[in-house]
Amino acid sequence: GERNKAGALITGDEYRNKAGLNTCASNATLCHLGRKYTPCVSECSIKEHCVPTIFDGMVELVKEATEGCDIVLYTQSVGYDVQDLKLHSVYKEEGESFICNFAFVPESSRLVRAAVDKVPESGLKSFGITPTKEDLSDPALFEKRKIEKLNGRLLYKGWILIWIKNAEDPLPTIDRSLLKMSPGKFFHSDVKHAVYVDENFPISPNPDDVLFLVGQTHRPALSERNAYRKLESGKRKKYRLVAEPERRAVILLSPLKHKKVTETGEPAKISVLEATKYMQVEVGDNPEEKEPSSLKRQREFYERVPTFVNRLDFRSNSEPWYKYELKNWVRTRWIVHDMHLEEGRQLRCDWYQEHIQWENNLDQLSFAHVMTLHEIKRRISFEEPDDHIKPDHVTHPELKQLSDAHEWYALDSENNRDVYTNIPMQKFSIVADHMLDKDEHDMEPDDALVHNVKLAISQKSAVPLFVRVVSERVMMKARQTWADEHSKKEKK
Repeated sequence: GERNKAGALITGDEYRNKAGLNTCASNATLCHLGRKYTPCVSECSIKEHCVPTIFDGMVELVKEATEGCDIVLYTQSVGYDVQDLKLHSVYKEEGESFICNFAFVPESSRLVRAAVDKVPESGLKSFGITPTKEDLSDPALFEKRKIEKLNGRLLYKGWILIWIKNAEDPLPTIDRSLLKMSPGKFFHSDVKHAVYVDENFPISPNPDDVLFLVGQTHRPALSERNAYRKLESGKRKKYRLVAEPERRAVILLSPLKHKKVTETGEPAKISVLEATKYMQVEVGDNPEEKEPSSLKRQREFYERVPTFVNRLDFRSNSEPWYKYELKNWVRTRWIVHDMHLEEGRQLRCDWYQEHIQWENNLDQLSFAHVMTLHEIKRRISFEEPDDHIKPDHVTHPELKQLSDAHEWYALDSENNRDVYTNIPMQKFSIVADHMLDKDEHDMEPDDALVHNVKLAISQKSAVPLFVRVVSERVMMKARQTWADEHSKKEKK
């Protein structure tokens, strides 16, 4: 480490003074962690230490607008003078869940000015907006009053427009990422799920899309069951899959798309550098250009962590080996947030705080790091098998074609400690060929396993919590099943 003139290692305060930074107060936890303070309107902020953002003063307006909504679908077009929205949606009040659509845009944008100007006089009167004597002498006052009164009340392309002051210029990461990654403080407590969609997403989501995605955050318990896989020879292989408890996801995302695949067609392992380049393509950056310094610093930091965490040199033979390995590569052009679970808020805050300190566009990279830390913490806390023992979906990759269990990443929550750890999730069996046609009821179930699963199901207050990264293959199959069930309900 760096040393001072006396030859001693420099302290944290000495290092900060040398870098021209203020020293940390004794009780400033975030400062000592090297983290930035979060916005005062963030669900992650500490009351005494927070920073202002363009969203200050917006919370009550958005909460009022989202009251009564079960699900909020939202997008944002900020950081430039918006003329139009690329996405359109359908505002639908009837149905099993009330879905509200919101688009956050700059107040001074041409889109807002055009939308406000199109409101007829009768429409203004319905909102209690009529010109006064002062307005006649100064028309700008009337325009200002219209802007204030109509915020959160105009529908455009199926979106209720909410405009934000000072949002037309390029924004820092702390502002740009707040609504996307950590929206918990904005929406009314009525909102159960919030679905974010990027303004450049190629498909405009409809109500069925939203309901389907929200439905994928929960899955009921599964009993012990048979599954079949067709071999290249034409023969069938039979598997006996273990029973699984109910699952609930605090956040739902999709995996990062990349071209490297295994012999079975599954996505292959990629390096941090490779993943970063695919992420740059996703957000519209050119990976062939010089890497931004902030991104290079973050990537190199993550690449160096395994050098220290994974080394065996000074590790006791009796100490479990939990490796730091980035593998949760995701896309974030759409995200489903569970707004009621505290574990969801904690994960969002960990992600948001990690991301804003690097000042770049790749929130997917920060997510991979945060997920890895949560996994290591959970495995140590729950005393799970270490990395000398591989899970079944690694040693038997064909299981990924039969079950989606590997797409649910358990959190280090107390719910999971009480339930998830009592169930041998990796247990399965390959049925011998001579048993291929034998009825599943003739096969003896694992009594201990069935007991534990039934116990887990009966404890409704302790549903295991997960992060779910749902693959395109699983999503397409689930969408077909969902559509069939949805059609049956409508016919009834």
